[in-house]
Amino acid sequence: MTISELIKSYEAGLQGFIADPVADAELASFLRESGGYAKAGDAIDDYSLRDTGKDKLSLPYLAALTYYPGCLPGGAQGRGSCVAWSTRNAALVSYCAYLMYGPNTEKFRPPVVSPVAQANGVFSTEGIYWFRRKPTDGWSCSAAAQVVVKECGLLTRQAYPEVGLDLTEYSSSTEGRWGLTIPPENVRAICSQHLVSNATVAEGWEEVRDMLANGFALTTCGGESFSKQRDAFGVCKRTPEGWAHAMCFCAADDRPEIRQRYGCGLVLLANSWGDYLSGADIVQGTNFRIPVGSFWARWEDVKDRYCVALGPSKGWPAAKLPDWGLGGVI
Repeated sequence: MTISELIKSYEAGLQGFIADPVADAELASFLRESGGYAKAGDAIDDYSLRDTGKDKLSLPYLAALTYYPGCLPGGAQGRGSCVAWSTRNAALVSYCAYLMYGPNTEKFRPPVVSPVAQANGVFSTEGIYWFRRKPTDGWSCSAAAQVVVKECGLLTRQAYPEVGLDLTEYSSSTEGRWGLTIPPENVRAICSQHLVSNATVAEGWEEVRDMLANGFALTTCGGESFSKQRDAFGVCKRTPEGWAHAMCFCAADDRPEIRQRYGCGLVLLANSWGDYLSGADIVQGTNFRIPVGSFWARWEDVKDRYCVALGPSKGWPAAKLPDWGLGGVI
């Protein structure tokens, strides 16, 4: 499926994201029972993250692009698997931000991958999507978040000859290899080796902004659609068509001048449709480019999205922000 065909499919009603209140409740229960935080607000308070993103420009995606130039968006999805892509991209950004800006007490190092693997997002979307437990496309962000912390985490894009799989390059057919049934035990053993260690559901601008300010990207699901043309500042306008679609929040801009211009803060959405956008791609007031296929959106246009922050570390530690002369850029 081409990018143009994929977009038309979403505009015609393809449901990449399916609302699932039962899965939402199951994720919250799982997080509480496993000793985590069902609500991001509780983690923010316990780890003293409150207002750490206030008045700041936070760009955690830069860590991913520093370690792996061109890794976002990781190609283009070829079926209704956007939830797996959003989840993978959020996990990739959070992982790299933790390595670059976090305490990284475990002394983790970014895995070495081939140029092809890097261009395909470093980590697999296929493995995540295999655990959706349904034969058709479409999934929920809450169910996928539970999968990456429980069953299949950061599966590196490489060959796995011991199970007859090569995930170096994205394949929509491989992505659909399992669904109604989950992978066999030998594949599950590989999937479970690098789980994402925590997730939490964020609500409201302040929670989303503060999680991003500390390097925790979010996988998000919702029904909004946006123009294919970014304005002079990289922002896309909301359109009436509507997409049942998952996209990753990978940056936030809460600078006062931005709030004054747009009436609210901005979030950067990493989409999974490859290089489909036109228009400005420079972060306002900086020399940094946003990832291919990404765009800024007004918070008021995305405030109803279901958001799950992902983090590779234990707990939710505050990041040590570098001083890049921009009032607190991560």
